[in-house]
Amino acid sequence: MVGEGLREVTRRAVTAEIAAKAMDLFTEQGFEGTTVDQIAAAAGLPRATMLAETLALRTALLRKHLQWQEVLVPVLAERLGGDEFAAHALGSAALSCLDLAGYEWTRVAGGKPLGELLDEAIEAVSTPAR
Repeated sequence: MVGEGLREVTRRAVTAEIAAKAMDLFTEQGFEGTTVDQIAAAAGLPRATMLAETLALRTALLRKHLQWQEVLVPVLAERLGGDEFAAHALGSAALSCLDLAGYEWTRVAGGKPLGELLDEAIEAVSTPAR
């Protein structure tokens, strides 16, 4: 373990997490009744939870969102007739909605589909205040 990189430690932790989730599902549903998609979904929630609850990982995710915004803004600006201000606002709002949906998805332990939560967040910012 001495000198082992963070990437390797993370890879082994994720592998162990996936194996543990698979064993839980095999115990609950049987080997034949468990799909790879079910294992992936079960393992995805603990990974998303770790991203939401670990400050350094959350910061890295938000930094990545800023990088995505740099790519999105020119495309949005072109579609908005060159309005870069509106493009930045729209890109920021969309990525904030994505971040909120992911956070809420982990808070409700995957009890509501991520896509549905994203739709709700987008609807909330696109509907005038009541």
